[in-house]
Amino acid sequence: MKSIVKGSVLGAVDQALLSAFSLLLNLAFIRWTGKEEFGTFSLAIASLLLIQSIQNALVNSPLTTLQPSLTDDDARRRTAGAGFVIQLALVGIAALVVLVCAGWLSSDSSDGSTLWMVFGVGVAAIGLLIREYVRGGFFLLQQPARALSSDALYVGSAAVAIAAGSVGYAFGATLVLCVIGVAGALSGLPGMLRLARERSTLREIRGEDLGEFAIIAKWALPSVLVTWAYSNAFVYIVDHFSGKAAVADLSAARLLLVPLTLIVAGWSSAFRPRASAMLAASQRAQLTSLVLRSVTAVGAIVVCYGLVLWLALPVLELQLLGAKYIGLGPVVLAWMVFFGIMSVRMVGMAAMMSSKSAFKSLFFYGLVALAVAVPGVLLAARSDSLAMVVLALAAAEGVLAALIWLVGWPGVLAGQQSREGDHV
Repeated sequence: MKSIVKGSVLGAVDQALLSAFSLLLNLAFIRWTGKEEFGTFSLAIASLLLIQSIQNALVNSPLTTLQPSLTDDDARRRTAGAGFVIQLALVGIAALVVLVCAGWLSSDSSDGSTLWMVFGVGVAAIGLLIREYVRGGFFLLQQPARALSSDALYVGSAAVAIAAGSVGYAFGATLVLCVIGVAGALSGLPGMLRLARERSTLREIRGEDLGEFAIIAKWALPSVLVTWAYSNAFVYIVDHFSGKAAVADLSAARLLLVPLTLIVAGWSSAFRPRASAMLAASQRAQLTSLVLRSVTAVGAIVVCYGLVLWLALPVLELQLLGAKYIGLGPVVLAWMVFFGIMSVRMVGMAAMMSSKSAFKSLFFYGLVALAVAVPGVLLAARSDSLAMVVLALAAAEGVLAALIWLVGWPGVLAGQQSREGDHV
């Protein structure tokens, strides 16, 4: 428990750093640009979250599930090598998008603003893929300090470059996306070289190594796509019915609750490798105790944060968000409900993902949540009620959380107990 506490603390510091940078970026858009530009940036971020989800399904989640259960060093190195092959393919696809957009932009034959935005998303995707791969690799090796130093380099270089770029160019979505992409790639390169020591050469990778990834990704990929669809695609629905200004209002209200997600994500980075190792070692009692303590701690953090935020909301609206975003109280309250449920759900999902047999179940649970979210979001968006849009998402999170905690997690423990019985 000591090591996971230390890892969780460093993970929380790492996430706090990324959270602070994200907060400052969003506040810069709120203060220095109009709602249309901030709405455009929010739509771009939703696209990047989709790309990050795909990477998690194809690379990071299989690595985190498989490697802690392997005792043979050669097998561990080959598994790391297989993950690297898939990582290279994802970066290559993002690079291809950038090259295609650059070619079109140089020909001046299409809508420049749209192409520049796609170009920016492509550059940002390359940096994101490299940075998240390195970050996940260090947490997997239980070296959170290295992940923290890599992200500190990213934040520092990106902040300086954005400040310098804003002097000569107008501050906007394309500039920020390009800068965070380049900064993410450059800050991740030293980590990529260090992680190279932990993986096999490409020639040593076997077909069955990639096959293990395919077994997990077969269900992990559709699962994360479904989860992204109901938790992030709502911005495109709101944009369709109400425009980018409404997307900006939703994003501004959501901004105040983002630290909760980042805290839980930092905990998850330290928790999942340890949980996978515990499950592989048949330490069900210890794992159950760890999960219960984790959800209790997360619940306490959510309640405390929510109370402080609600009391400080009038001041935060005026001083932090500015006059353009006054009156978002009902939307903020709805986001409190959403993030509270989501935080508890994320603990249960991380616990389930310690077993590679759980991804199929998570996919079907996600489909149920999507079936709840889509009609509710469509109805709320058509009625121009932003708070109701968020509450529709919260209802979907509640359904997903209930399925995970009442069906999924007990099923993982029962399946592990059954396997242990078969080996006796």
